[in-house]
Amino acid sequence: MASTTLYHLDQRVSIAGKGVGTIAFIGKTEFAYGEWIGVILDEPKGKNNGTVQKKDGTLVRYFTCNDNHGLYVRPGQIESVIIDFQSNLTRSSSNHSIKSEGSTGSIPPPSTSTITKTSAVPTKQRGLRAPAPGTTTKLPGSDGDIDQT
Repeated sequence: MASTTLYHLDQRVSIAGKGVGTIAFIGKTEFAYGEWIGVILDEPKGKNNGTVQKKDGTLVRYFTCNDNHGLYVRPGQIESVIIDFQSNLTRSSSNHSIKSEGSTGSIPPPSTSTITKTSAVPTKQRGLRAPAPGTTTKLPGSDGDIDQT
């Protein structure tokens, strides 16, 4: 039996038959015995929006997401953990936006460094001429003719 200690909030996981999502809740619930993991799915393949109705009819919200994006699973139902190589990014479980840590959310101003413009067209060299087709050219330091055709 898998333990909830293997998982943490904002961790990306794959749920068999449901797809990929982000862990938004870990712990005990009022709707069933034991440890549960609330996942916000990337696609609407879930059963709720993070809210579950208790037996007495009252609603309990464990996390917030769009309708049909919420799913509660036992730890053993998690198929795999998805490694995120961009460790400097954090995921907000309330709105699925990705923010850079320490970011104000704005785009940085353009760089003010000076870039020297150069021409992509080579300058014309003077005094050099291509040999006419069918001619033979003798290069300095060579003993014979070299065919330039």
